[in-house]
Amino acid sequence: MVRLGMIYQYQKQYDAAEATYIEIIRESPGYSLAHYRLAQLYCGQKQYKKALEEFFLTIKLEPGKTVSVYEQ
Repeated sequence: MVRLGMIYQYQKQYDAAEATYIEIIRESPGYSLAHYRLAQLYCGQKQYKKALEEFFLTIKLEPGKTVSVYEQ
């Protein structure tokens, strides 16, 4: 389903992308990729506080992933 969110995001259907990522996170709160993609979406929309929260969650879930550390 993350791919569906990405498709929405690339098509600039940001509300649908956000809803998709949030649904994934609701069903699987530990799925770091969904948090990461949601963070990227928020960052692109200049919602930096929300983006940082999601980036920090990604780091907490997978501390060894350097991409999230770099992005924040």
